[in-house]
Amino acid sequence: MWLGIEPEAFKLTQGDVKEFSSSKWATRGFCATCGSTLTYRVNDNTDEIDVAGGTLDDPGAAAPKFQIFKKDSPRFMQGFDETLPEKDVEAYFNGLRER
Repeated sequence: MWLGIEPEAFKLTQGDVKEFSSSKWATRGFCATCGSTLTYRVNDNTDEIDVAGGTLDDPGAAAPKFQIFKKDSPRFMQGFDETLPEKDVEAYFNGLRER
């Protein structure tokens, strides 16, 4: 689970983020101490940073609003929550890859 938030709303409670340019369009953030995945951001999108939900102090505080890449989900996720709409971001990411 990823949470898209405004960069100003992202606050670390401990440690430091080490960033890595994982592609020409995106940067990933990791814990500088243990290497855990923390963030993902599209370089030309300054309005949002995606934060790995499992790294939150209270991961249950955020409820999912949509699913992405549903067709690529493993079998154990089939039927996970059919009420959540699917957001088609695959075309968006394919567009980034073509840059």
